Order: sequence, then structure tokens, then C-alpha cells
Amino acid sequence: MGSCRCKMCGGHIHYDNNASVATCEFCGTEQTIVKTDDTKKVNLFNRANALRMQNEFDKAQLTYDNILIDEPNNAEAHWGICLCRYGVEYVTVDGKKVPTCHRTSIRNIFEDLDYIETINNADVVAKEVYEKEAKALAKIQKEILSISQKEEPYDIFISYKEHDENNGRTKDSIKGEEIYKELEKKGYRVFYSRITLKNTETTKYEPIIFAALMSSKVMLSLGSKKEHFTAIWEKNEWSRFMSLMKEDHKKYLIPCYFDMDSKDLPEDFMMLESQNVSDNNLEPLIKRIDKLFAASEKVVVSSEQVEVREKVVNKLSVENTIGRIGLFLADGKFGNVNELVEKVLNTDYTCALAYYYKMLSSYGCKNEEELISRRIVLDNDKNCEKALKFADNELKSKIEDINEKVKEAILEKEKNDLIKKIDSNIKSGRFNDAINELKDLYKYKNTEADINRIREEIYQAAVKRESEKKHSDAIYIFTLLGDYRDSKAQIEEIKNVIRVEDECKKCNELAKSIEATIKHINGTNVFDEKTLKNLNKKIEEIRDLTLSPTSSDRYYQYKEEYKKIIEKRDKNRHVNKIVVLVMLGITVVIAIAALICACIFVKK
Repeated sequence: MGSCRCKMCGGHIHYDNNASVATCEFCGTEQTIVKTDDTKKVNLFNRANALRMQNEFDKAQLTYDNILIDEPNNAEAHWGICLCRYGVEYVTVDGKKVPTCHRTSIRNIFEDLDYIETINNADVVAKEVYEKEAKALAKIQKEILSISQKEEPYDIFISYKEHDENNGRTKDSIKGEEIYKELEKKGYRVFYSRITLKNTETTKYEPIIFAALMSSKVMLSLGSKKEHFTAIWEKNEWSRFMSLMKEDHKKYLIPCYFDMDSKDLPEDFMMLESQNVSDNNLEPLIKRIDKLFAASEKVVVSSEQVEVREKVVNKLSVENTIGRIGLFLADGKFGNVNELVEKVLNTDYTCALAYYYKMLSSYGCKNEEELISRRIVLDNDKNCEKALKFADNELKSKIEDINEKVKEAILEKEKNDLIKKIDSNIKSGRFNDAINELKDLYKYKNTEADINRIREEIYQAAVKRESEKKHSDAIYIFTLLGDYRDSKAQIEEIKNVIRVEDECKKCNELAKSIEATIKHINGTNVFDEKTLKNLNKKIEEIRDLTLSPTSSDRYYQYKEEYKKIIEKRDKNRHVNKIVVLVMLGITVVIAIAALICACIFVKK
């Protein structure tokens, strides 16, 4: 299930992921919805919708523009821009949400480029809803234009903030009334909402405001605080008038300020000549207005002159604004950066620096050093692509250099991470893993010293294992090292040590067995031939254990003892023979004596 905010009431709408249209359960309005499962994109749409519902149309449009950077064919984003361009707010009438327009335009909505893109990129179901809403807006637009055409033309439009935060009258309103009265005395027809709209229903404001904006030659944007100039409805008025100025070069906007510093005026007024109206002497302002109207009656400016003047002003405006963008970027004020960048691009869409600053701001980077340190690759960045497209050789070289440094920084981090991993494996005794990872280290630059250090550490680990008599481990590690230093010679040396130890061990075992046998024979004086044969065999085996340092001495020792045993055995055999002969002689004598006695007995 997907979820987004209702465009009419702001309530939550839940819908199937495959749907392009849904009905809000809170206000009951059928509407198009965001077709994406990207939470970030949904949040951007919700933010843009919230700004539009607060009548922050410029900020909302900027958010929709940002969505289109990544998804240029997103129908819902194009439609959102339409709603902002015409200042659409949905109000409740007879329990239903219906649209109203706060930014009427003489251009029919069906000719609007974003509306055309909306229809071209919408599916069949969504397209039907878009067309239905567009018809409703076109009808409202037609009614507003019809009413506005009946209005008498105005000369001057005074834009100001009427109410303060406590709903009381602002001093801007009081100052505006003073200016209004002075201008009326001079015979000018002035739009001043407190008086002009006094007996007009709220729903009928827009036609009169639109007529006044269209017909007024001069707008006075009046304020005593920075936030008053940027209040929703005052900004709505002067931003619309500035848009009209681009098409009608005989229109003029004069920022009028009092009880504040001119440097706190909105950035949009940077290239405009402001007027301080702090004192009660309004004559300088009145004279300036008189000159503007007198000039418009006497001076005829050719289209070529207008075009040249516009190019010069635009160039100066862009250059100054770019400078301000750089300052905001350095201070980390990315919201201000984005706002000014869009204004620059509205004036000059080929400004490469604007795209470059927009790219930095999109990543939250104050400068290129932060971009490099955060290792952000620019290959697929759309703002970067546009910056390179319009950049001069110097900026192009700079961007390419940054991207190259970013890639180098990425490789450096990969290299350092790999080295840390190898060191960890060495510390944990995982030498096979360390050697395998060491092979990957060769593909990075400037790794010769690290490779040699790592191989030496592994070599020393093998040496340590050998010093601890862990021969198998040492041979294993030396084998992993291959041709490094004398690893192969170390393996052969360890194998020799193992052979020596094996023979020493066997020598000790044989000596123990031989000594036990000799002790047994000497203790029992039993000279079993089989036992003697085995004893001699073991003594001969000791002689063959030439690697044992004690084998030779033991051989001669045991051989001497064996000789004594044999001599003892032979001596015992000789004694035994004598005893046998004696016993045999005695037996013969006894037999002879018995025979003699028998003969004597027979004779008797």
C-alpha cells in the first residue's frame, strides 16, 4: 500500500501501489496521486503540497522543479507546477473542495507547457482527472478575466502587509495610506487594498487585484520589516508584477522601505533602485513617480534598445546574484542558495555556475573540498552535466579535476580500508585471507611500501611461530609468502629441525626401552635369546639415528653393556656345563656303586 497527502485538505490517502487516482476519505475528493514507492520522493511531494496549501506558491514550485530534475516526465510534478503558477487553493463550498485562483494569467491553462507535459505523461485514468480539474480552473480563469476587464485601469499598485501577528493594523498599512492619499491628490488612480477592496467580497478580490496588476505602470512594494516584504500575499503581488515586467518593459517596481536598512530588502530587489520613505517627506518618491509617467509619455524606446538594456540588466543581475549565492553557500545556507539559483536560471538557463552551485548545495557541501572529502562522484549528476554543458574551459577543467580527485579519494579510502582489513587478519592469525587480500592491493597506486610492510609482518609472524616450536604453522605461513626473502630456505630448515627432533625423540624412546631391558636382564640373569636379539636390534637402530646428537654415545654405551651381558651369558653357560658334567659324574659313580653292591649281593 502507498500513502501520500491529499492535495485539497492535507489528509492521509492510502492507495494500491498500481493506482494513479484515489479518493480522500476525509474530504471525499477524487484526485491524482504520486506513483512511486520511493519514500523520499513521496516526502518531497507532500512538502510541495503543504507549501502550496499555505499559499507559498514559489517555494512549492521550487520543490516540484527539484523533483523534475530526477524525473523530468513525472506528470504529478508538472501538474503541481500548474497549480502553483495559477495560485490554486482548494476551499470548502457546500461541503466540497473547489479550486480558487490567486494568480490569474491571461494565458489559457490548456496552453500551459507544464499542463501539456502533464497530459503527455499521465496514464488514461489520471489523464481524465487532470483534464477535469483543468476545465474547472479554465472556467474560474475565464470568470476572473471577464470581471477584471470591466475594471478601470490603475496607474499605481501599492503592495504591503495589512495585518500584524496579532491581527492589528501594521505601520506599513498606515504609511501606505499616506502615500495613497498623496498620489490621489496628484490625480493618479491608485490600488490600495484597504480602500480599493473595502466593500468587496473576499472571493472577488482576485479579479480586481489581477486587473490592477495588469494595468498599473508602477508598483510600490512597501515595508518596514524584511519579513513583511516576504509575507505570503505581499510577495505574491510583487512576484507576479515582476513577471509582468519581463514582458512589459514600461512597468516599474519601486521597493519602498522605512525603519529598516536597505540591505535587508529581498534578494529579488537587488537590481532595483529602492526608495527610503522613513520621514514624512514623500516628495522624492512622488517626483520619481512623476518622472516615470512623464518619460513613458515622451520617450519611445525601440525594441532593439529594450533588448540590449534587458541583456545588460540581466547580465549584471546574474553576476551579482551569483556572488550572493557564493556567500550563502560558504555560510551553509543551502535554502537561500537554491532559491537564488532558480532565479538566476529563470533569467539565464545557460549559467553554468548556477548549476555548479546547485550541485554543491544538493549534497549539502559548502565548497569543492567538502565534496571531495565526502567522496561524491559526479558522473551521473544532472546538475553537473548541465554545468559542464554550458561551462567555459576554466570551469569545465575545475569540475573535471574535482571529479578526478573524488575518484582518487574513493580509491584511497578503498586502499586504506583494505590495508586495515589485512592488518586485522594478520593480528587474528588469518594469514591465508591476508595474503589473498594482499593480491588486491597491487591494483592501487603507491602501495609498494605498504605491501612490503605487510609481507614483512607476515614473515616475522612465521619466524615467531618457529621460535615457539610451532613448526607446522611456520611452514604454512612461509609457504604463503612464496618467494619473499628466504621463505623457501626457511621451510627446508624447519623441515630439517623437524627431522632432528623426530630422531631425537625416537632415540630417547629407544634408549628408554634398551635401559629397561638391560635392567631386567641384569636383575633376573635370564638370557632369553629373543630378548637379546631385540635388544641388539634396538641398539643398532640408535646407531642409524645420526641426526640425534646423543645417538653415537648411546650406541657405544649400550653396545658395551650388551657385550657384558653376552659375556655374562657365556660365563653362565660354562658354569652350567661344569655343573652338568659333575652331576653326570656323580650319577655315573652312584650307578657303578649300585651295580657293585648288586653283584656282591648276588654272590652271597
